[in-house]
Amino acid sequence: MRAVLLPSGSMGTKTPHQVVFELIAMIPNGYVASYAQIARFAGLSNPRQVGQLLKKEGFDGEIPWHRVVRADGMIAERPGQAPAVQYRRLLAEGVAISNAGRVDMASHQWAGPDPDWRLAHGSDPEDVFTA
Repeated sequence: MRAVLLPSGSMGTKTPHQVVFELIAMIPNGYVASYAQIARFAGLSNPRQVGQLLKKEGFDGEIPWHRVVRADGMIAERPGQAPAVQYRRLLAEGVAISNAGRVDMASHQWAGPDPDWRLAHGSDPEDVFTA
């Protein structure tokens, strides 16, 4: 896996894998982020890369994988993991989900990492990303 070279004054060299999991770990209880949102802040070109990293890692770790959803708010199908697990975990955190299984992104989408993290990782600290 290629390393992401961060700007001078940043936290050093990290793989996309490390940055993705660092970002997912930042998502607070009661909020979600889209695969596209995580990919953008991690400097990845395709949201599917986030899903592939999650799949490779598995779902038993300390990473709150259940807080990552599709850009339209839908819970993505995951091999070996029923969508009901993610649905139950999100509901337990107070995330509003419609009967159709769509998260209310307007109310529960994470705003992204804080401005200091963004600056340290070469992102615009004023960037507001939704989707």
